[in-house]
Order: sequence, then C-alpha cells, then structure tokens
Amino acid sequence: MSKALTVLAECVDNRSGKRFTRGDEFSPAPTHEQAKRLIAAGCLPEEALKAAAGPKTEAERALEEKAARDREESARTKAAVEAAKAKTAERLSAAKAKAKGPLDPAVAQTTQVGDELFELTDDELAAVVEAEDVKVEDGADKPAIIAAIRAKRAEQ
Repeated sequence: MSKALTVLAECVDNRSGKRFTRGDEFSPAPTHEQAKRLIAAGCLPEEALKAAAGPKTEAERALEEKAARDREESARTKAAVEAAKAKTAERLSAAKAKAKGPLDPAVAQTTQVGDELFELTDDELAAVVEAEDVKVEDGADKPAIIAAIRAKRAEQ
C-alpha cells in the first residue's frame, strides 16, 4: 500500500463515487486537482500530490512554465551583470596600468590622473558608479559622473 495514498479521513472519489475510509488506499490515484482538494480537506497526506495521476491543470502548468522562464531570465541577467562587471574591471585595470606608465611629456601636460574613466563606455561607468556606491544625479553627463567618482575616491 502506498503511504502517499493512504486515506487519513473518510472521503469519496468524485470520479467513481467510491467511498474510502481511514486506512484505505485511494485507488486509482487522484488527479492533481482532486489530490489538492483531498489534501486541503485532510483526507490525504501532502505526499499524495506527488503520487497524483493525470495531467496538471492548465493554470498549474502555466505557473510552472512561468517560474522556469523567470529562473532562466534571472540567471541570464545575473550572468550578463557579472560579465559586464568583469569587463569593466578588466578595462579599468588596463586603463590604470596605461595611465601609470611613462607618459610623453607633451601628453603629460594635458592628461589628468583618472583619465582612464573617460575611456569607459556609459555602461561601464554605470557599473563603476554602482560598484563604488557613487551618488550621481539623474541625467548627469559623463564629466559630471567622472567628477562624482573622483570625489568619492578622494573621500576614501
């Protein structure tokens, strides 16, 4: 006898009209919808849902499919964010290394420390702002964002 389908309280199979008493095995296995009702009524244990026969309701299938799509999208988004952070860190590191190297004296006069930030794309700058928790006003242009990053770094 299946423990999952052992009747806990008297009930009736609405498909066949068969009556079950406590300790009986609910056979044939209930549908998913019927199992949910019988579990809610205290007639079958929670495990009965796993042992239920037949297709799930359309709503259950739709919810499961949506949950799966949401999990996939969340994983893709997380991977994209991590890739963007890694790319930004790599570009920033390369720009810093380049900035620390010997400069042509003519270029040195026009180059400021931190100019590597100007080489970053808007998305990469946004990632730096987020990673370094820099406060930037909505609609700020690139020089204002870079100034905010520099100010935040100077505080530290």
